Amino acid sequence: MHPDPQLLLAQAETLYTNSANETDIRRVVSTAYYAVFHYMLRAAVDLVIGRANRGTFRYNLAYCSVEHKRVKTLCGHIRQRNTDVQPYTPPSGFGEIVSFAMLVLNLREERHRADYHPEPSARFDDARTQQAISDAWEAIRKFEAATVEQREAFLTLLLFEPRKP
Repeated sequence: MHPDPQLLLAQAETLYTNSANETDIRRVVSTAYYAVFHYMLRAAVDLVIGRANRGTFRYNLAYCSVEHKRVKTLCGHIRQRNTDVQPYTPPSGFGEIVSFAMLVLNLREERHRADYHPEPSARFDDARTQQAISDAWEAIRKFEAATVEQREAFLTLLLFEPRKP
């Protein structure tokens, strides 16, 4: 079974509340991003393979096929209203998905900082750590506030990268 996004965020909040060291704080920031990452994967694979098929090899195959680079690229395209996603944009636009994409990109950047930059200049204070948790919850709210058409367009693009002509 794949990680439950809600439980990951609850775990991040608990670790933050009970932590006093830099290693735990970095784990909190990283976990906030991963909660949203797994939220996206679960939503996308539920859409295509079906929630009832969780735990099957097909579900796992689709779930594990999405790379972090794809998330970064897609969210960047949506944020910039890039021509690569324009043909697949719902008639109403991406709406709240644009805000969702910006939050995901910010969380990804913070995760990279937490996971790969151990120098003292990359330390996380309370405000920055709390912001990561808050941004993760807000990203989920933004995604859920989007229309079904907007969410499905994003999730389809997440799983199926358009070919360039």
